[in-house]
Amino acid sequence: MTAIVRSARPGGSRPDSDRPHALSAREREVLRLMVEGLSNPELAERLHVSRTTVASHVVRILRKLGARNRTHAVALAYESRLLQARRVEAGGG
Repeated sequence: MTAIVRSARPGGSRPDSDRPHALSAREREVLRLMVEGLSNPELAERLHVSRTTVASHVVRILRKLGARNRTHAVALAYESRLLQARRVEAGGG
């Protein structure tokens, strides 16, 4: 696996990406839906919130995980075991 390099912060504080559990329950829910490839409008509809609220959740997720974009956030979530891959069973015929 690829190592993730995190920069040190002044004062010795750890970046949020060192603490994936720092995501709120709602942010973890949004992240799980991001895995499904839902867009912000689709997330808003699914969660019954505004698009602005979804965008705020996504921005906080990216910041907390230290991710460059949504795809990177999902990859980091799997690497940190914040999310676990689902098994897909082959259909029998």
